[in-house]
Amino acid sequence: MTGHGQARRLIAGRGCQVELRGVNHRFLEVNIRGVAVSFSLERSIREVIAGSVERGRVDVVVSAVDEKSAGGAISLDGPKLESMLRLYQQAFEQTGLSFCSDEIRQQALLQILGRYDSLLSPDPVSFNEAEWSSLVLDSLGEAVDGFVASRKVEGERLALDLRERRERLKGYHSEIAETVESVSERIRDRMRQRISRLIEDSSLSEERIAQEVAILAERSDITEELVRFRVHLEELEKNLDGGRVGRRLDFIIQELGREINTIGSKAQDASVQQLVIEIKGELERIREQVQNIE
Repeated sequence: MTGHGQARRLIAGRGCQVELRGVNHRFLEVNIRGVAVSFSLERSIREVIAGSVERGRVDVVVSAVDEKSAGGAISLDGPKLESMLRLYQQAFEQTGLSFCSDEIRQQALLQILGRYDSLLSPDPVSFNEAEWSSLVLDSLGEAVDGFVASRKVEGERLALDLRERRERLKGYHSEIAETVESVSERIRDRMRQRISRLIEDSSLSEERIAQEVAILAERSDITEELVRFRVHLEELEKNLDGGRVGRRLDFIIQELGREINTIGSKAQDASVQQLVIEIKGELERIREQVQNIE
């Protein structure tokens, strides 16, 4: 699930800004970059985010803000920039390419500055480490609130979409259930023909014939699967109103898929098989949406 949150804290026009951007991920992955982010501050940032976000890849950018300087006072982290340029050069050398031309070095420099904006930002010179950490964490708290709120709005849209898809599944389920009776009659006709052929074979005992009939009946009966499919649909609806239900919904979708696979393998009817295909497609679309939910 995507999300965005941003906040800043200033003292006399100087301070910090924290921005969060999130995309879908099966687990929680927090990537932090920015100015003056010490090991202890990074750990605190991760703890704050983990307290409010369960899943997703969250990119956190910490920037210094200086509104008192015209256009903002900019500093450049020269040693870090040189280190990154050396890494680019090593990568070129390992692939047998030349890093000597000015044009290639210029392109590498622009890529680095464009991607790692922490190299080029206002310098938090007015604050000691404790003050800076306090500003960052205060900003982070507000940014996380905005991030969670934006994800909630998206979650409501996703829930609406999932309910619409659930209604389609209910409709397909009803169509299959209505078709079962006529399908069962055709299956019984085929069973009678099979039994007649078995009776003609005098080498088979009545017990063997009864076993064959029981096997055929069991293989073609999808009543239990339809009942379980309906129960799982009810569970799907209940969990759409819950809190962090992503993993639970994922499990329900797996169970629905298991039941429809069994129905597809048992049902010997073209119309039912077509409905099974429609249901599988809908379940796959639901599964993709569920991956976006915590």
